[in-house]
Amino acid sequence: MSIRKHLLKYSNRFISGYVVLVTDLIIVAFSFVAAYLIRFNFVITEISQWKLPLYLPIILIISAIAFIISRSYVGIIRHTSTDDVIRIFKAAGIVFLTVIFLNFIIVLYGWPIKKVIPLSIIIIHTLTTLFLMIFTRLVAKIVWINLLKGGRDTINVIIYGAGKTGILTKNTLNAD
Repeated sequence: MSIRKHLLKYSNRFISGYVVLVTDLIIVAFSFVAAYLIRFNFVITEISQWKLPLYLPIILIISAIAFIISRSYVGIIRHTSTDDVIRIFKAAGIVFLTVIFLNFIIVLYGWPIKKVIPLSIIIIHTLTTLFLMIFTRLVAKIVWINLLKGGRDTINVIIYGAGKTGILTKNTLNAD
């Protein structure tokens, strides 16, 4: 059975929000490790000195809570829109501010500076996570549209009007 036939067979079903949440957490873990590697020029001894194994689970927990608060995992992937991007930005902002706050608390209580996550890692991680989460949703949407709608003739139309009604009309036309 070809991929297109398989998708057509199950096109009325949705990917579970938990699958999206787990995928997002995998992206967060990858981004955090990549940020450490980039920051320390791929020198493994430096990475272990800065407590990567200690902070990765903490970042994952903070990210999971932020994703649940911002509901970044609830959108239907094949209908990704700017609303989903805004939710992703909110989640990344919550994670960024929470980690900065935790660093502040660590410094405030006089713990050694090697216990904090460097600001450069936090920034690299946030930007990488934002890019990868938005990119994966857009790629999934494009793949879905191309595989499901492949080979059909299209007629270009203009939808006049903005807001939810215009988006609803666009989605309805795309569904046909």
